[in-house]
Amino acid sequence: MQRYDRAVAVGFILAAVGAATASLGFRAFRSRVKGRRFEVSEQGEVVTLRTQLGTYVFDGPAGKVHLERPDGARSFIKLRDVRGVQIRVGYQPAGVEEFFLEGWNITDLDPDYRDHRMHWDVVLNTRHGAVALAHMTQYKKRDWFDLATPLQHAVLGMVGLYRDGADEAARLEHQTLRALRRAGLNVLGGYDEIAPRGALAGVPVPTDDDLPLPPKPATAPEAIDLPPPPDNPRWESASGRR
Repeated sequence: MQRYDRAVAVGFILAAVGAATASLGFRAFRSRVKGRRFEVSEQGEVVTLRTQLGTYVFDGPAGKVHLERPDGARSFIKLRDVRGVQIRVGYQPAGVEEFFLEGWNITDLDPDYRDHRMHWDVVLNTRHGAVALAHMTQYKKRDWFDLATPLQHAVLGMVGLYRDGADEAARLEHQTLRALRRAGLNVLGGYDEIAPRGALAGVPVPTDDDLPLPPKPATAPEAIDLPPPPDNPRWESASGRR
């Protein structure tokens, strides 16, 4: 009898651990930040940034930012035409995902408790318009009195399986500012506050250590000129051609 009770207890524990693991795996998959991956490589005053929307080479000696789309199309922007780096934020309702994947409940009748997808676009503002460097999205669960999701995010965050999209966008913004400084363009922040290489501006260009910590972008509810999905990038080249 004791052996049977022990087997039942072990089975119950294994089932509970399996259910918790499956739940964490599901939450990690649902909360992933799509489009967040990027790579940075440096060689002197040349910094190469690769995202899912393309490859961007910040070339200090040439005074240009070279752009290459995933389909091979190329263009460039002169560094002197760069006006700043910006994170644009928006959201879209996620009613279908919530109904079929997360589970609908009575609190979803209140718009404040409906799930949605956040969007973050890190863009290079230029004299010719905005060039999207990356497009990130993340599912946001917003149930009333939901304690499980924050706890799951905390556990997943400790093992590196959860990141907030706002932080990832700020991280890419920080790396882009660093790449521009490495190429000789001192972007102080904002759309128009820029200074060229120190020899032209009359003051030395600050080092990377002088860069302030990237602020968290405000998650405004209104959508702001979001580009097409990353599987169909379509941003303007500096020459105005697509």
